[in-house]
Amino acid sequence: MRLILLLFFILGSNANLTAEEKLLTLSDATRKLVIDDRTSEDYFLCLMDGKKVFGKNPAKTSECYSLKEQDLAVSMELFLQLPKEEEMQVGFYTSEGKQVIPYWEENGQRILCLSFVIRKSNQLFLQALRKDTKQYFFWKTFSGNWEILK
Repeated sequence: MRLILLLFFILGSNANLTAEEKLLTLSDATRKLVIDDRTSEDYFLCLMDGKKVFGKNPAKTSECYSLKEQDLAVSMELFLQLPKEEEMQVGFYTSEGKQVIPYWEENGQRILCLSFVIRKSNQLFLQALRKDTKQYFFWKTFSGNWEILK
């Protein structure tokens, strides 16, 4: 059943897109994430409670790094250095603990950054969603490729 759903998402949901629109670029270019939510003075990259829905979990407040005090890439590297017994998921939160979803523009399309996943092997992946087509991506990346637009 999962294979059928996966094939539907890969083939069915992409049917009306061109080949270029179906792919995100895999370049090493730096991407600047935009946070539209301006209700907080500071944003945090936090370890997420992974026991719920992937990408919509509350933060573990003991494991957060202020993006006002240090760069996003440095914060991600600190998570990469933590010992891991299982995958970790990190996301963006306000000082009040509200999850925010930053985005970036690529090829004229807005792409939402749902969260980053750090595998036990220390590989970093991005969970992203194309806003207009609702296409989901799980994309291998590097911490140095990301910045927050201030």
